Amino acid sequence: MIEIIIVDDCSTENYSEVYNDFLNLNLTILKPEKNAGPGVCRHMGVDKAVGKYITFIDSDDKYIDSTALQRLYSEALANPNADMICGQTVEELEDGTTYIHERSFIWCFAKLYKTEFLRKNNINFNDTRANEDNSFCTLCSLCTDNVTWLLQPVYFWRFQPSSITRENNHEYKYKGFKSYVENMIWVYDQCVLRGIEHKDKCAYHCIAVWIRIYFHFLDVFQNKGEAKAIEILKLARWFYEAAYSRIDDKTIKKKFAEVYQNMVTTSLAHFLTVVTNVSMPEYTYRVKNEDYSEFNENYEYYLK
Repeated sequence: MIEIIIVDDCSTENYSEVYNDFLNLNLTILKPEKNAGPGVCRHMGVDKAVGKYITFIDSDDKYIDSTALQRLYSEALANPNADMICGQTVEELEDGTTYIHERSFIWCFAKLYKTEFLRKNNINFNDTRANEDNSFCTLCSLCTDNVTWLLQPVYFWRFQPSSITRENNHEYKYKGFKSYVENMIWVYDQCVLRGIEHKDKCAYHCIAVWIRIYFHFLDVFQNKGEAKAIEILKLARWFYEAAYSRIDDKTIKKKFAEVYQNMVTTSLAHFLTVVTNVSMPEYTYRVKNEDYSEFNENYEYYLK
């Protein structure tokens, strides 16, 4: 039987009549004492769940069709050792077109998580209000190699202009970046607690975050100006000191180049939307030739 847990984050709407129509579906309603944000609410849901697998859906989204969960579950049955079964997400864009996210650990939806795996590794959401799903999924991916990908759409991410990530012309990608860095430091700290921070996967993750910070800096510098860009560099220093600087220096250059090339080849469309045409080829050249001098000098200059 499917277990449905709804966490009502102190909504101003009265949904009691709606709930009553579905009480025969093994429905549980949870509600924090005050509005707490998605991290706390999902944490409550995970703690309450007793089923073999856990999945998530946001209140304004939907599954791609009526068979989506069944397809994920069938994939789980076919791969009993898998700790995560991940499907594709279809994102609705502002102009009405759609974009398919094929392989992503950014969002917690479109996935089944084996409950036993989460309990064994003590994995749950932190209490931040943004990027908490990114850190949750990332930590899951770093704690297991048993991940199965279902290359079919299972989840439909609706375009909502008033949503946190899309309001004010996607201003969230700028104002929410501190939370992203905070969550990525949290991931590294969680890896340390589990004794897996020395593994290649953790090092690759830290390098990928470092590269993202660099390109976000370029985007902010170009679109928001130097003052805002300096704030990103301060976040870069925060992440560098908290996580990146602790990676083994003997292998970091090789891993850096591998991560960068992988990001470019798998996320080129994203790169082209946030990076100027001048900076990406230039940076590709530096990575290829292992020339990080100017890259590091620029950071040091702005942090003085």
